[in-house]
Amino acid sequence: MTPILLMLAPALIAKDPRPLEEQTMSRFLILALSLAVPAGAGEAKAPPRTGDFKDDFKDPSTGTVLMKYRLRAPQKLPDRNHLGLIICFHGLNGNEDGITGFAIEAVSRNGLADQYVIAGGKSKGDGWAEVDDKDLLAWIEWVKRSYPIDPRRVHLIGMSNGGWMVNPLLFPWPHIGCLGRSDAEGTPDPPGGHQPCALEKIAL
Repeated sequence: MTPILLMLAPALIAKDPRPLEEQTMSRFLILALSLAVPAGAGEAKAPPRTGDFKDDFKDPSTGTVLMKYRLRAPQKLPDRNHLGLIICFHGLNGNEDGITGFAIEAVSRNGLADQYVIAGGKSKGDGWAEVDDKDLLAWIEWVKRSYPIDPRRVHLIGMSNGGWMVNPLLFPWPHIGCLGRSDAEGTPDPPGGHQPCALEKIAL
């Protein structure tokens, strides 16, 4: 609707026999309508995918695959942002299935499957490294936007190399998650030298 209004505006005003003051008001009205109704406003937004599935996270502008992932979401999504989110990090030589499958099995066994979205990605190399940070952060934010996630219920879990990845994500970017569990030897201290035990020992 917006492009049509903008294209028709000059023709409508040029043929308008009314006084200049009324024509000016018409111009303002056409402009207001064009700004108020964005292109595609009548198109329905596709609902997020549910169930247990694998897919590729792609750059929306180029279609380039940024990361492979596995995700499990309840079949029926709540209307409000009530769901928890568990982000899973595989160990060295792992993939998007390992820790993600473990988390899905654990919440299902405890009757909590309909309360969480569980997602795990695959690192670019054999294990997680700094090169993964940019695409990983973009993917996590996409999951949080796509599903009705409560930002107070975002958890990060990882094993081995994946556990090492949890702390470097939580401390520089605390908005990503509220809880983390890291099961790994040699987990680095956060900036400033403070021990990360408070986060590492929290049970999800």
